[in-house]
Amino acid sequence: ATVDKHESSSGGEEDKDNHERLTNMLSNMGMTSALRKADYKGREDAYYATLARQLADFLRPKIKKQQMMTLTDVYCLYNRARGTNLLSPEDLLLAIDQMETISVGLSHYEF
Repeated sequence: ATVDKHESSSGGEEDKDNHERLTNMLSNMGMTSALRKADYKGREDAYYATLARQLADFLRPKIKKQQMMTLTDVYCLYNRARGTNLLSPEDLLLAIDQMETISVGLSHYEF
């Protein structure tokens, strides 16, 4: 038995299609980009503000149905949508604190 390697002359175009498909999948889940903390070295406030906006965009459709969610549910749903680029609990709390500062229309309550 032999295995033939199939090489396509449009490898770059195939990568572009895969990237576009991944971007569409992330968008459908409410994720506008694969945000990484490492990309914001020295600009943590910008990271948490961007994360808060992304988190608000992700949560709006889900909160319309329930009106309120526990922090545990938010953490689990959001990390499940992110896949391998997981968010730490501390980063989630700091991003949620930023939500009121940047006026995204969501806030948190402690009971």
